[in-house]
Amino acid sequence: MKNPIPLLLTGSIAIEKYNVFQTVLVDTQVRLNQYIDSIEYAIVKYNNINHIIFCENTNFEYDYSELVSKAYKRGKTLEIIRFTGDYKNIQRKGKGYGEGEIVKYAIENSEILNSSLCFIKLTGRVLVKNMDKCIETTKNETAFLFGPPHSKKNFVQTIIYKVNTKFYYNVLLNVYFQVNDPEGYCLEHAFYEALKKYPIKSFGRYPDLDGTSGSVGYSYLMPRKEYLKATVYNMIGFYNNKI
Repeated sequence: MKNPIPLLLTGSIAIEKYNVFQTVLVDTQVRLNQYIDSIEYAIVKYNNINHIIFCENTNFEYDYSELVSKAYKRGKTLEIIRFTGDYKNIQRKGKGYGEGEIVKYAIENSEILNSSLCFIKLTGRVLVKNMDKCIETTKNETAFLFGPPHSKKNFVQTIIYKVNTKFYYNVLLNVYFQVNDPEGYCLEHAFYEALKKYPIKSFGRYPDLDGTSGSVGYSYLMPRKEYLKATVYNMIGFYNNKI
């Protein structure tokens, strides 16, 4: 593939020892298994992804060599980055703070991202069943989903997005400092405030997500009727940011 776009998977494995606001899934083994499944799914299923970065913020030790080897055999690169996040602030401000810190750390430390024009960010325990179609139909370097149907519009999805690397660095890198989940100001709101002045389109195809929220435990997998409705909304530009 010409100029393949890298995929950044964000993760927090060993959070049992931390009291992170509104996090119901804390079992380390369950979380680890889900991240491994997601990485393997990306290696095997995402044909339009050649480079995968998994950035994890509990500095959890695990041997990823089997996954690295599997990626190599398929002509792909798997880069593992792990560090210890600022859990004093994550405990105080919420997981959105930690998510922003992970992306910042990845951009500043990933060899792949340092040489990439843009990248796709995906929450690490979530699968995208139509990732290839999303990539093929999204020609713009930056794509975000603004406000789901019937919700307030001051909201940007942060589960998945595509973004120009320099644009992220200049506009979004430090907005996570504003997050305060206990007071109802999430990363999605902080992103909206930073992005609202830019004309940004959605993905060319609405992402078909599968996975479970670590915050409240609900499934990201939409009923087919709801997904078809979201697809239509996406086609008519409902999720675009129009200024």
